[in-house]
Amino acid sequence: MWIANRVNTARNLRRAITFGLTCAVLSGPAYQSNPARAVEAENPSAKGHHFWQWGMGYYYAGISGRLTDLDAARADWLLLRFPDLPTSKETVEGLNRLIEMNPRLKIMIRVWPMQNFYPQKGDFTKNTPVGLASRMMYDYFYAPGVKEKILTETRRQIRVVIDNINKPENVVGMFLLEEMPQFLTDMAPLYLKDGQTNWAIEAYREEIEAEYGKPFVWNDEARRWWAKKYIQIFDEIHQVMNESGEEQTVFYWPATGYLHLDQLAPDAPLSTSSLIPVHLNDIVKPGLCDGLFGYGSISRFESEALRFARERDWPIWTQLSHPCFMRDGSWEDTVKLVKTPVPQNLGTVFFCGGSCAGYPGNPHPQHVDPSIPANERGSAATYFGHHRIEHTRRVFAQQKVGLDVVEKYLVPELLLDYKIDAVGAEQSTRIFLQIHNTKDNSWYVDPQQAILKDVAVELLAPAGIALADGAGPAKISLEDIEADGHRVVSWPVRVKKGTRLSKDLPLRVKLTAANCPDVEIASGESAKTIAAFEPQGIFRSGDFWVEPLHRLKQSFSPKIRLRALQATAKNPSITIGSSSVSYDGTLRAGQELQIGPGTEARLMPSNLVVGDQQVLRDPAGPHGAKAWNDKEEVVSLRVMNPSKPGAKIRIKLSGKVAGGAQCMLRLAGYKLPASYHAWRGEPLLVNALTENWQDEVSVDITLPPEADIRQVLLYRHGNQGTVWYSSVSVTPIDIPAEGIDVSDRVQGALPTIVPGMPEPPPRRSLILLPTAPTVVEGAPSSPVRFVYSDQSEPSGVLPRMQVQVMQLDE
Repeated sequence: MWIANRVNTARNLRRAITFGLTCAVLSGPAYQSNPARAVEAENPSAKGHHFWQWGMGYYYAGISGRLTDLDAARADWLLLRFPDLPTSKETVEGLNRLIEMNPRLKIMIRVWPMQNFYPQKGDFTKNTPVGLASRMMYDYFYAPGVKEKILTETRRQIRVVIDNINKPENVVGMFLLEEMPQFLTDMAPLYLKDGQTNWAIEAYREEIEAEYGKPFVWNDEARRWWAKKYIQIFDEIHQVMNESGEEQTVFYWPATGYLHLDQLAPDAPLSTSSLIPVHLNDIVKPGLCDGLFGYGSISRFESEALRFARERDWPIWTQLSHPCFMRDGSWEDTVKLVKTPVPQNLGTVFFCGGSCAGYPGNPHPQHVDPSIPANERGSAATYFGHHRIEHTRRVFAQQKVGLDVVEKYLVPELLLDYKIDAVGAEQSTRIFLQIHNTKDNSWYVDPQQAILKDVAVELLAPAGIALADGAGPAKISLEDIEADGHRVVSWPVRVKKGTRLSKDLPLRVKLTAANCPDVEIASGESAKTIAAFEPQGIFRSGDFWVEPLHRLKQSFSPKIRLRALQATAKNPSITIGSSSVSYDGTLRAGQELQIGPGTEARLMPSNLVVGDQQVLRDPAGPHGAKAWNDKEEVVSLRVMNPSKPGAKIRIKLSGKVAGGAQCMLRLAGYKLPASYHAWRGEPLLVNALTENWQDEVSVDITLPPEADIRQVLLYRHGNQGTVWYSSVSVTPIDIPAEGIDVSDRVQGALPTIVPGMPEPPPRRSLILLPTAPTVVEGAPSSPVRFVYSDQSEPSGVLPRMQVQVMQLDE
């Protein structure tokens, strides 16, 4: 009892301090734009008013795909999705970077200690989509060592945050798993009728009956016994969470639609379907668990969460679901619901599926968020789609979430391109600047806000570097730059002999605009180069990029590589300036289309391995390969599924072994069609490498129809000696190595690409036009855009295509 009182006192003191600090900053600009926070400032209750203290949160599983640091940092709080996030110091370093951008960013930890703990008894193939924890409660109590593993992992997931985060005070809460009880137990008490059993109970019948003291028959007595075990596992894990989390607020997250005893009449039978036979205060109780999650359901929010906040003063938080199929009310009404102004309502976490208007057979079209444009509605064939970034940015902008953070960090990108020869005679050269307006329409409610207004750039050259005679001003006006627009400007300069740039004597450029903070970059290097003709990751039709054509010395006829990375690309095309070329057909993962020069085209086999193979490199090793001399599984590389069930593939390795080591390779992924269960292939190329270096040792296999491959695993088989791998490829073999001529399926032709400026350069400062080589003084225009398009669904997390423009000698 003393411990529980001490915990509550410490927690209440912490809340009081937090509340006081919160009130002190409520008049700041970040809070003035948020009506909910204004209510908190105007109506504090005597007991402590926490309404919307957290604000609007974001489900966070790391930065990947099109998600940027700014997307995460602008949120009021982040829900850390362990174990989708690596439980590592590196993960928390990423959080520190976000908190530096937004010092008020709060952190909520989803503790998920059950990952990869396979049930130790019974038929695992009967597991369900909820993952590996479908009978974890029985494993926890009856399988040797499992409880210790779960409690240890609970501590680790919490401490990795607390011990490494720069602002521990920003961590505001934790919860165990989610949507209870389905990720913790076999769900037996919800549906079994008297006398029934199931596979999970049968797997542990012997251990259960040893504790139960008699034959285990499902009835009310058994339901009460099960309820005690359910409470016990929460008590034990919550205790560890409190100890490890230094008294952070702990929440219980029941799945919506299921009942607790609090929601039934006292005489209701325990056999009621969907009943979790415990009272909520058996879980939410002093010293162990503080509050409750409430789903934003019009019909259930009051009975499942809100009345307990009012009656018991429990802090609550909610989920605001954007997909129309996840709501039982209109978008506008649901937003109002999660903002119900009670003191205990801390805030909401926004959930977006990316296909939020495209639920198959949606019976309630009136539930769709009306602000979703037609091109982002999603597919009627899937629940989840590819527009999470656009939807989240729009909703956050509508709700005025983190607008000050966006304003501060959504600034133009500036890239310099020059070469200063410090050892030669006096030098005449040009300094190029490429400007990218990173504002686009996805960040704003009003598209006009994405236009960069009244832009000017100024060259701030150090001593020894001066504008050429008659070059014009160092400050160039660019007027407005359109959303996601680019400009390139240039200054001709004279460089005195012996001039050296350095950290103390840098070359600087400053950009000013009417609607963003000033941006200044500095370089102390003797040369800077804007990367040209690099592979471009394509997520969706309409993605574009620009190339630094000002660096070209002469015209050339390009060749373009289009490599399908995942799924398919139907009728891909490339537009360069006013010219377009398209392919009449579908590219699949493991295929590459090469177009050019002109209308020539070949379909080639392509490596399905898309993981960064630099992990295999070591310049000091044989053939530049890294030595692996500890652990058995040494490397995991991402690999794409060939999207054709039962595909025939060729796997190649290059490398060598020494000291009794053996090489080995395995493919791994998931089982089709549902992809709920892990799949791992048979060992391949065992002992195929010798102590003499070998290139491209290979094996041909046919993938099982159920294999959805996602990884290639490389081993030091036998766990002895040393193995070197320099490369690995996984390639479909339905296309010959020399490719197939498909020129007859190409429409249009690639244009000749010309330099962006004539040689020798004029002395005047200049702005480049897309029709270069002409140079015009006056109104600016954008560099040439290289635009990709196709007729396939976009992707969100990983690029779907890779496109590269090449010169013929590459």
